[in-house]
Parts: sequence; structure tokens; C-alpha cells
Amino acid sequence: MKTTPIFILILLILLTLLPLQNGFTQQENTPLNAVGVIYFLPSDRAAHPDVNDKLDTLLKTVQKFFEDEMNRNGFGRKTFKLQTDANGKTLVHHINGQFNAEYYNAQPGAFNKVFAEISEQIDIWENIHFIAADITYPEAHWRGGGQSVIGSHTITYIPYDQDFIDPYFAGHELAHSFGLRHDFRDRTNLSEADILSYTVGIDFNNRRLSKAAAEWLDVHPYFNDTPPTINELPSSYMLPPRKYPPNAISLRFEIDDPDGLHQAQLHIPRESGMSLGSYKSLDGEKRTIVEFVTTELTATIINEVLLGTIDVNGNFWWSSHHIPIDEIQPVEGPIHVDSSAAAIVRVVSGNKQYSNLNSRLLKPFVVTVRDVIDEPVAGVQVVFEVTAGEGTLSVTNPWTDSDGRAETYLTLGGERTDYRVTASVEGASEQASFNAFVDINSPATASPLKSLRGHRDAVMSVAFSPDGSIFATSSGDTTIRLWDGLTGDYKKTLRGHTGWVNSVAFSPNGETLVSGSGDDTIRIWDVATGTTKLDFDGLSYSIPVVAYFPDGTKIASGTLKGDIHIWDATTGQLITSYPGHSADGIANVSSLDFNPDGSILLSSGTDRVIRLWDTATGRQIKEIDEHGDSVRVVFNNDGNKIASVGAWDRTARLWDVDTGRRLNIFHGHNSGVYAVAFSPDSMTLATGSFNGTIRLWDTTTGLQQKLLIGHTKTVRAIAFSPTQDIIVSVGWDDTVNLWAYTPTFIDPNFDDSNRLTIDFLEKVAISEIMVATNDGTLPQWIELHNYSDGNPANMKGWTLEIQNRMTKDFTDNLNVQLTFGDKSIAPLETVLIVTKQGRSSNNLSDEQIYDLSTFHPNIRGILLNEAGFYMRIRNAKGELVDEIGNLDENSSSDDKPDWLFPKRFTESGARTSMIRRHDFDHPFLGIKAYGWISAKNTKLFTHTTSFYGHPQDIGSPGIERGGALPVSLSHFLAERTNAGVVLNWITESEVDNAGFYIYRSKTKNGEFKVVNPTIIQGAGTTGERNEYTWTDTTAKPNTVYYYRIEDVSHAGVRGQLATVRLRGLVSARGKLTTSWADLKMSQ
Repeated sequence: MKTTPIFILILLILLTLLPLQNGFTQQENTPLNAVGVIYFLPSDRAAHPDVNDKLDTLLKTVQKFFEDEMNRNGFGRKTFKLQTDANGKTLVHHINGQFNAEYYNAQPGAFNKVFAEISEQIDIWENIHFIAADITYPEAHWRGGGQSVIGSHTITYIPYDQDFIDPYFAGHELAHSFGLRHDFRDRTNLSEADILSYTVGIDFNNRRLSKAAAEWLDVHPYFNDTPPTINELPSSYMLPPRKYPPNAISLRFEIDDPDGLHQAQLHIPRESGMSLGSYKSLDGEKRTIVEFVTTELTATIINEVLLGTIDVNGNFWWSSHHIPIDEIQPVEGPIHVDSSAAAIVRVVSGNKQYSNLNSRLLKPFVVTVRDVIDEPVAGVQVVFEVTAGEGTLSVTNPWTDSDGRAETYLTLGGERTDYRVTASVEGASEQASFNAFVDINSPATASPLKSLRGHRDAVMSVAFSPDGSIFATSSGDTTIRLWDGLTGDYKKTLRGHTGWVNSVAFSPNGETLVSGSGDDTIRIWDVATGTTKLDFDGLSYSIPVVAYFPDGTKIASGTLKGDIHIWDATTGQLITSYPGHSADGIANVSSLDFNPDGSILLSSGTDRVIRLWDTATGRQIKEIDEHGDSVRVVFNNDGNKIASVGAWDRTARLWDVDTGRRLNIFHGHNSGVYAVAFSPDSMTLATGSFNGTIRLWDTTTGLQQKLLIGHTKTVRAIAFSPTQDIIVSVGWDDTVNLWAYTPTFIDPNFDDSNRLTIDFLEKVAISEIMVATNDGTLPQWIELHNYSDGNPANMKGWTLEIQNRMTKDFTDNLNVQLTFGDKSIAPLETVLIVTKQGRSSNNLSDEQIYDLSTFHPNIRGILLNEAGFYMRIRNAKGELVDEIGNLDENSSSDDKPDWLFPKRFTESGARTSMIRRHDFDHPFLGIKAYGWISAKNTKLFTHTTSFYGHPQDIGSPGIERGGALPVSLSHFLAERTNAGVVLNWITESEVDNAGFYIYRSKTKNGEFKVVNPTIIQGAGTTGERNEYTWTDTTAKPNTVYYYRIEDVSHAGVRGQLATVRLRGLVSARGKLTTSWADLKMSQ
């Protein structure tokens, strides 16, 4: 008997947000929503003595704890269920690991190593699993406790010097697995402690479950006999927070769920971490606004809260919300008056919006209620009503605020029709009305052409032969099946593997097929005969993915340790290995693909990183790290683009191979995304989700083309036929589905340059502004950002309207009104409207600059005045696109700014701009203080603040993090004289400019070297014109030179301003025969 002291690592996995899957072998009557128990044993360990009995005792103790606490809180004797045998004993499934305990215990990545092995053998998504992994030893640093990711993986440790697992640790982590978070609220009875607290030293009999937690668990599937119902998850949207004297913060959230909401929990930061603050019971409401008032949020702690919502079916979702404490303006309570004072209800904003079916509009319907002398009426109830279409409203009877305003959001129904909403107030002579329309791009749905049965377990992968005549599928039932590529008829079964077949790929000539399996082997099959031509050890426990080189001579395989191996396809000999995704200790390569000529290998893994490898040298040439979790990737057929999907961030993304730049991001899945494939023409992208749906996307516009509904569980893989308009998908539901799709047709004669729809316009925001100085000498700008993922915005015919409060007779008269010419904003890009052309951003091209001095020379003086302004931008139809300002739109002479600009210059002499904040890409109100943040605010560069634009564009185009345009250069000329080459330049303004350096080169693209030994001193900060001259006495005659000028700030920031070229012949006496220069401003 093994006597060495050990302790056990408990891995507790919950994925209640995912569709339930087929699992490992168990009794037929075992309920799906019951906790399963697994014991994982390394290769060098004997089984822990009596582990089955100990786990049975432990979990039934925890089971009774929940039963007693649910009853104490008034919800009856409910508790979670365990998978048990016919005698009621807990079923403990034993799995033997392939490595010794030291391998698993090595940090980092212990959990990932164990989980990767288990997940290859078991459909881990079926239930909550309590996994006991016997992997640690006395020298290990773990002393007890646990780690959890809500709704995902949980780890619990047992100290090696104790008998077994403390029920508190097991109960604490199980509560997390059911979706609950910590509760660190103050205790009044020091002899008791909440199961979700960190308090130790309390007897387990004195642990408690709060009323909030018990109410949450009352609808959880594991505490009820009804099967889980997974559909749309609850969603939430934070409304503008309010501050009430002296230190109370009101947080309001609009939440909705089509099944009906059960509870909302607000978690706030405390010394021990995020903790339950308060909760609200919601009684099945489908849409509501909940308000939490707290005095525990201050500027001295992290100003972020978590909102948890659970619906009546037990589906839950957690969302994080940043609270800008310092920017919340105090508000006074509304003055309640008799509704008879209301005379008219007027539309403020939100009319004529477009959205998808069953989707909420981006902006609210906002009305203002006015009295007979056109003053706002506060404290009256507005009745919003849907009068056309089957839409639903977030609120139907809101009260007006102190400005006489009220608002609601409309969610469109499933009907393609026009929608209409009216707003009325009792006693008012006029009511307001709004219209909304279905976006013509809202995706249609489709069902499978055919569902193929035959596999007896989850189907893991699918691949078409190069000629499209057949496709292969592999399964957890250890087999590979071949099917007719046109009809889907079954052809033959390939047998030989003894473990799950995780991946298959055809050779370029279609004659052979390679497969990687959980039995540790790679096999090469003869497609015609179905026999094995070659099999060899893949140097990994389980082979998650395989791929053929384009020339068919080599095979690539991934491992659970993160390595990538390259094999000879004829002999099976190992040629080389790449370190792959093993650097961070994460054990899984999830996908492999080659570009058409085989020069680049593309890989991804559970380390969330996309890597590109030079196959000639084996060196990594690029990596992309943007997804939040496990990633899968694929090349398009041309090899110039990459598509990726994130297992947990619910997105697909498109990348440029040469630059690594993200070209597009596709939002729409409401569950994790697992599978991805390009159509043969690269115009369509297919993505498959954990909830069984497949979405087709137009890769050019980013719009959804179609929603494919047919799988009941996770879509594991997708493939397009290379010759037919057919898609094949496979999944955890044991099925193979065939779908029809229509390739994207591009009419070469169609001109969509003037295409303009609200769907585009509603995704353009005024994202950054820099006001003028009093004399107007320094450049000022307005930045427009297109936050659409795939749609360009054509600005032709748009208008910009500005009112400046420059005198006390500030009225509705416009100080600035202009109509834009031909200019387009690319998806997720920016156009900068500038009053005078200074140095543009390194991130902005010429096409992204709209210079008013060129296009609208009649506009003089100050564009925006820091004393106060109001700005609107409208589309060519006159519809409002966006509005901003630090004054409200009442335009009264005594109007005071709602928010102020920062001081004109920082201590270092740099100007600062104001940046537009947003939430999930939707801009905050531009006429409110919380909609903006100063570029000099350091919080801008943390994860707690979302803002438009690239950090290096913030504050000033071209200078990082709030710097100013150091030099506005208007002239740079080179002239050859007897004394040498004389350079003359003129600056119109300078900010924090220490001076200049001159560089010289004999070729345009050659090496430029500094020719002035000491810096040419600049003017510091000034709005006045300055002229400079410097002579290069080392220049040789009869030589072509390129000169470049660079400015340097006092902080050492350098930037190229311009390049000038000097050509000409010089006589032997040094006289200039021909002299001319080109000035090319550097953008």
C-alpha cells in the first residue's frame, strides 16, 4: 500500500451556459442535470485508499448542507443531485493518466493538462463534474482552498496533512459552479460564516447560505427535476448612474430575458474582493429596470461592479460595468407637478431607427414634455405604447426627469413589418410618435437539407476531398466514415483506432486520409480501400489535430502539451518539432492549417494565441493575441486572410496575414464559438456555436447572411464543398448535417458608392474633440469614428452644424454649417476633420483627413469654443446621426456648461482633447458629462474605461497619450549656394518643441543620417509664426540629396515633419546651374 502523504486536487467543472452533451458511459436512468464525479490517477500512482467511499461521504455531506439551508430560507428541502448507482452510492468514474504526477503538478498549467486529457475521453460539457485528480505531493505549495471561474473550471485543493477534503471547500466551489459569487458582507454572528465567504476556522455545521443565494438556486436546473432549458441568456444594459448627497450612488440597469427574469445580484468591490452588495427579486418579468443604491463605491477603490441575472429557467449571465465615480454629476430629485401642466409631448431623439428581427434598437426613444410656455415639465408619467408591429418596450410608464425627459427602448419582434410607438401624457394636447424598421440585412434562417446518422458518439471533425466527391467524418466512437460529397450517401467505415478520432484531413491528391486519435496514434488511410497504409506514435497522449502539407509530402500534428510535430508522410518519421503553444504551460493545440504554397503554418491553441510559422526555418514569424480564450483558426483559399473564433468571447474575427491587422469582427453569436470555415471564394464565413447554431457571414460587409438551425448541441466542425454549394457540419449531438448555401454574387457593374442606410449611420459617433485656443492659432479637430464591424459610411451630403456660446445672446443661430464632399469612413476606422493641417497621426492615412482649410476655406476663426458649444451631424436625408455638446439644446442665454474642458495646457505644455466613452461599442450620450473623458486621464488606458480610437491617436493625432501637435510646419525648402545647401522652414505654431534635427540621404529609401551636430533650438510653446535657417556645409556638388526634418519634444518624443529632395548640377566653381526642390509633407 502506498503510504507517501498526498493530497487531492479537485477539479469542479460547470458549463451550464452550454447545451447538454452526450457523456461517458453511465446508467440509462442517470439524470442529465446531476453532478458527475471523476477520479483521475497519474501513471505512477496507486489509487487513493477508499477514495470512492470518501468522495461519496463528502458530496452527500455537502448535498445535505444545501438541502438544510434551502429549507431554512423557505424554499423547501431542495438540493443538487448526484449521479449514483442502483444502490444510491455516488458513481465515481476512474480515468488513468498517461504521465506521472510530477508532470501534472509542474506549474503552470496543471489544471489544463488534466482537463485536456479528460476532455478528450469524455464529453465534459454534459454536466457539472467533480473531478478528483490525485496529482500532488508533500513538497507542493498548495495548502488548501480553491480556485474558480464562474460558469467554467473550478479547482479545489485538499491539504496533504489532513485526512480528506474539507466539506467547506467542496461546498464553496460547488456554489461557484452553480453560478454564485462571493459574499463578504459583514457578519453579525461571529460564530457563523457564509459558505461563499473566505472565513476559515468555522465548523461546517455553522456555515450558512444567504437568502439571495438560496433564491438563485431555487430555479437552478440542478436543484429541480425539470430538464434544463437553454435558449437566450439574460442581457443587461447600464443606464447613466446618479449621485445623491452626500455619497450615495444610484446604479440602474435595464435587463431583459424572453423566458422571464428571476433575480438580479449586484456585486461591488470590497477589501477581500468582489462581493454581493444587494439583490432584487424579479418575479418573472421579461423586461425591467432595476435600481441599486450604494454608499460603498468611492474613488479610492476600483470603481467597477458586476451584475448577475438569472431567469426562471436557471440560465444566468454575469456582466461587468465600469462606474466613473469622479464624473457622475449630482442630481436633484424631480419636482412632481400635476399632469395638467403638460401641454405637448415632443420627440427629442431616436426616431427612424433600423435593427434586426428580435433585436433591441441601438438608441432609446426620448421625448420631452413641455408646458404652455414651452418650459420642461418634471415628474409626470409618460405612456409609451407599441401601436404597430409586435415589439416590446423596456419601460412603458416612465416619469419625466428634471429636464422634462423620459425614454424607453424598443425591441423588434420576429415580423418583417414597420413598427410604431406613441408617447402620450394625460392632459397634453399633442403626443409624440416614433417609427422603427427591420434592417433588410437581418439574416434569414434555414434547416438542414439532410441529417446523416451512423456515428454512435460525438462527431469531432469533417473534411472534403479536393475534388469534392467525398467527405470524411471522425467520431468519439473510434471510427471514420466516408460519405458521398453530393448526395450524402454513406460509402464506408474506416476502423483501426481504439480511441476518439479527433481530426481528419485529405492529402492534396485525395488518395489518402490522415487521422489523429485519442489512442496516441496517427494513421494514414487508403481512401479507395479503407485500409491503413501507415500508423505511428504521435508523441502525445491524444492527437487533437492533424493537417497535410500542400505538397502532400509531410504531415503536421498538434499535441496536448502545446508542441507541433512535422512528419514524413511516407515513412512516419519525425522531421522536426516547433515549440508551438507550450511556452505558457497550456496543453492543447486546437487547430493547424497551411497557406497554399506551404510556406506558412497557422496554429492556435487554448493559450488563446494565433501563431504563424515559417515552415522553412521552423521559426515563429507572427503572433496575434486578441481573443479571450481558446481559439480556432483557418486560412482562406488565397492564404492572405485568417479567420478565427473564440470559445468564450462569442466572436469571429478576420485578419490580414501580411500585417496581422484585424480587418473585421463578427458579433451575433449568443454562446461560445467553436467551429470556423471559409467558402471556396472566401466571400462567406461559417461559424458554429456551443448552442448548436451556425451563422453565415459576408466577409466583405461583416453582415450575417443566414442562421442555420439544426444541431441540438455544440457544432464541432464545418466544411464547405470545393465544388458544390453545400456545407457539412458535425457536432456533439452525433449527427452530420448537410446545408445548402448561396455563394455571394458580385455584380461588376453595380456602384454602391452612394449606398446609405440607417444601419450604417447609427454606427458613426463623434469620438474625439479638441477645442480652439482663444486666438485660434493652434489646430483643432473633430474626429468621427465608424464603429461598424463591416460597413463603410459614405459621408457625401452629410451636414455638420455647430452652435458656439461666444456671447450672451447665444441663440439657435448656427455659427458653423457645412456639407461634406466625397469622404468615406472605413469600418472601425476614423476620419479627422481639422481646421488646419498639422502633422497627422501615424495611424491615419491621407484619406482619413478632412482639411477644412482646403474644402471649406470660408470657415474662419474658432470652430469649437471652450466656453460652450452644441454640435449635430446629420446624414444626406437630414436624419440625426449624432449630437454632442457641453450645453443642453435649450440654447438659453444663461445656459451653463454641463461639463468643462480640461485646462488648455498640461504642466508639460501639451494640449489635451476629450474622448468619447462607449459601452459595447454604443456611444454614451455626447451631451452629458459621463459621455466624455479627458485624454490626460490615466484611467483611460486601463481596462476599466472603454473609449473610441487607438491609444496613440488620443489627445492629438500623432502623439501618444494626450500629447499635442508639437509643430505645425508650413514651409520647408532646400537651396544650394556657394556656402553649401541652405535649408529654410517656417512653423505656424509649436507646442513643447525642444528643437529640430536635420537628416540627409543620397537616395529616397536609403539610410538618413543626422548632419547637424547639435540640436537646432525650437520655440517651446507658441502660437506665433517662426522662421528657421540652417546650412549644410558638408554637401558635395553634383550630388542628389534628400533632406528630412525631425522635431523633438522636451520629453524626448520625436516625429518626422517633412522630406525635401534637392537635384541639380553645380559648376566647378560651385555656382548653381539648376536648382529645384520638392516638398512632400509626411503624414
